[in-house]
Amino acid sequence: MAYIEKISEERINEIRNKSAYGLPDHPSDAGMSAEQIKKALYAPITDKESSALAEINRVIEEANTQFKKLEEKNAEAGKDGASIYKVGTYRNGD
Repeated sequence: MAYIEKISEERINEIRNKSAYGLPDHPSDAGMSAEQIKKALYAPITDKESSALAEINRVIEEANTQFKKLEEKNAEAGKDGASIYKVGTYRNGD
């Protein structure tokens, strides 16, 4: 069985460097615009790549892939009369 990969140190560093951690002291004095400074506050959370949400989405996708494989194996086993375990997914409202 494949396991879901943990967030790598490289990815953690990419996310950290996108954050306020990567800003210079006195960023506006260093020539950074207000928009660049604001982005450093939200990008590590919401960007499509190298962000907390991107990593959450990656983990969900990997988990769903594993669930699908398990469902396929269970369906195949059921054809031979073996017991079948229903693999469910959780979504808001279900």
